[in-house]
Amino acid sequence: MVAASVSRVIRAKRKTETVIEKISVLKSLDSLKRCDLAILLIDGPEGMSHQDRQVLRYIMNEERAVVVAANKADLLQGDEERRKCLRGIQEGLEYASFAPVVPTVAKTGKGIPVLFRKIDEAIANFRRRVPTGQLNRMAQTFLFAVPIPSQRGRNRAFYITQIGASPPSFAVFVKDRRGIPDSYTRYL
Repeated sequence: MVAASVSRVIRAKRKTETVIEKISVLKSLDSLKRCDLAILLIDGPEGMSHQDRQVLRYIMNEERAVVVAANKADLLQGDEERRKCLRGIQEGLEYASFAPVVPTVAKTGKGIPVLFRKIDEAIANFRRRVPTGQLNRMAQTFLFAVPIPSQRGRNRAFYITQIGASPPSFAVFVKDRRGIPDSYTRYL
């Protein structure tokens, strides 16, 4: 069974005005801890707002699968404007660039079947297991492109293996793990 969370509005604590709104924010954050997948619903024509990025950070910190639903897609005039808007949203995802962006229209239901297909794909990827041999072939490519930084001469990776799923977790065995920056770990 897949649990999904859709948070309406999660605003900064200092900007929440009523007790009900504060409770709603706490419930949304709590449901995020219990779900497998979060749907980030944004205003498509507006693009990724600061608050949308903050909610995305919450989702990523909880290590959940995510699909972005860009609502009000019917307000985008023409294919060029639509492509430009979706490209802007995708770029705004930054560290979550893997998340699919699905244009939707809540009033008519347009895009909802595609949204559900993307949810199924995201859950499958969230639970995927990758064989060690395949991981090591892939690792050769990205470790060659961006070598492991080291303060003590040349560092190298011996192999990589998957140690968990939901979310997928990996272990990389290296010559010397000291001094490897967090930014490189995130890159991997």
